[in-house]
Amino acid sequence: MRLACLYAVLDCADVIRVEHLRAALTLWRYCEDSARYIFGEATGDHVADAIVTALRSTELGLTRTEINNIFSGHKRAGTLDRAMSMLMEQGRISAREETTEGRTSTRYFPRRNAAKKAEKAKQAPESNASSSYSASSATPERLKGQLEDSLPSGREGIQEVFEL
Repeated sequence: MRLACLYAVLDCADVIRVEHLRAALTLWRYCEDSARYIFGEATGDHVADAIVTALRSTELGLTRTEINNIFSGHKRAGTLDRAMSMLMEQGRISAREETTEGRTSTRYFPRRNAAKKAEKAKQAPESNASSSYSASSATPERLKGQLEDSLPSGREGIQEVFEL
């Protein structure tokens, strides 16, 4: 909403209109895609990243004990719980209960293409072609054009921001 407010101010508008919201959303998506391009699938949590890397290296998945062994037992249970919970919430890993001779075991698996599916799901509700967005077309020129379309009276300010 703050970005939309800035666009409304640049447009010398008294109210935030739909085009200001669309321009702000487009800029936000561009920033997200830029970060994803730069940092890849990294979560920013080295424990979670190590878990995902280990899970992707095996077809059989890993149990909680095997995940603990990745760190040679040097991570506290709370640290592993936090990382695992974050990965589950983000849809990066899945869990499956397995019966063993003893108690039930949980085996964890990576969810391949989870980020791509989430991105497609976010974009699906949009039906307006002028506000549609794809990562492959996230260029400064395209964004500049979308902003110019959204802010008809603010083109000079937009030109200064996006000069290449």
